[in-house]
Amino acid sequence: MSKWPKIALGDCIESIRAGFSAPGESRLPGEDEVGILTLGAVSTGRFDPNECKAVPRSLAPSLGPPVRRGTLLMSRSNTIDLVGMAVLVEEDHPNRFLPDLLWEIVVRPDSPLSIAFLADYLQSDVGRRLLQMAAMGTSSSMKKLSMRRLRRLKVDVPPYELQKYWIDLGQRINLVANYSDRLIAAKREFKRGLMQELLTGRRRFPEFGPKAATIDQPPAGWTETTLGELADIRVSNVDKHTRAEHNSVRLCNYMDVWTRPYIMADQEFMTSTASPREIERFSLRTGDVLLTKDSETREEIAESSVVLSAGADLVLGYHLALVRPNPELVDGRFLAAQLRVPRFRQHFVRSAQGATRYGLTIAALKRAPVWIPPIEEQRRISETDLSLHREIELLEELRTQFETQKRGLLQKLLTGELTIPVPETTDQEPVHA
Repeated sequence: MSKWPKIALGDCIESIRAGFSAPGESRLPGEDEVGILTLGAVSTGRFDPNECKAVPRSLAPSLGPPVRRGTLLMSRSNTIDLVGMAVLVEEDHPNRFLPDLLWEIVVRPDSPLSIAFLADYLQSDVGRRLLQMAAMGTSSSMKKLSMRRLRRLKVDVPPYELQKYWIDLGQRINLVANYSDRLIAAKREFKRGLMQELLTGRRRFPEFGPKAATIDQPPAGWTETTLGELADIRVSNVDKHTRAEHNSVRLCNYMDVWTRPYIMADQEFMTSTASPREIERFSLRTGDVLLTKDSETREEIAESSVVLSAGADLVLGYHLALVRPNPELVDGRFLAAQLRVPRFRQHFVRSAQGATRYGLTIAALKRAPVWIPPIEEQRRISETDLSLHREIELLEELRTQFETQKRGLLQKLLTGELTIPVPETTDQEPVHA
């Protein structure tokens, strides 16, 4: 434990402001739109302005000030692992606004903790424990912070020299991490563009023939058919009010599909309170496709993931459909990837029905148009998609290692394991954490 003085976090804070929520679409805003941030903007420990909902620009005057440089953004409500996640905003974002679940924290000019050091301190193991202990709530999945409890937290005040040293070191680590971010973004854009062309026949491997002549027709040798002709489609009988609890059946839900284009059946899933006798269990097979059939917006309908390895029985969440392809006709990996292409997703967007939520019927799923090349070409395209996905995963793992290294160094500073130098112009001894 450090022997530095402790102060209330409120002594560092000048103001805390919450934002406003408005209905919007989960995508980047267009020219006449602005973005309301989502919790994803802070959940990774780095500020991501692309995690937002698009709303009309006419709503901007009612949304409060836009996101500003030199402030901290913090989630006031989230899971216990993510509540209180704080990030430093390093530049102005005039077209991004706060939702009600994020706080903007302004640090006082005379704060004994610099804002850059405070941001990293709150992400350290020490800071995360403080914030998690301050979070309250009766729900097992969602916890909330109050401004009063946040201000009363007692935080360490390291010497100025240590804070300055840490900020300089952190900037060097961030340069490498930011390069990784740009490389990951470029790889994702390359993958998106290449796969869209391969999956529509606008680009083909030379051994399989010429590309499509138009964007509206499949190339020679491809078959235009429907999803119902290629696969058996089933939906879950789990009630939409089924909750997630421990010590019950394993539940694969819509978040598993939204966040994972590839699913390993033995990976960690949620659990359901429903009795195994009350619900239908599915044993996932390699090549099975999971599809979201229910969502709050049309644009989030029909996200798809493919099972890469079979495993134990699972219960499908209320929002999911199981698409089991005929392996003699279609490769499941190809099918899942093609259903993510905007040209084919248009069918799902148009077919979704509902007032407050949008859903797809089995009949609508079966009518979905699909273009199918010969099976060998499907597999070649699928392998390309998987290879690009794994390359991006490796880059993301490297990016995570930079963050882990940074947190580990800060932890050593906070516990006194790391000694830092002091300027040669002084007679001071080295500063210890």
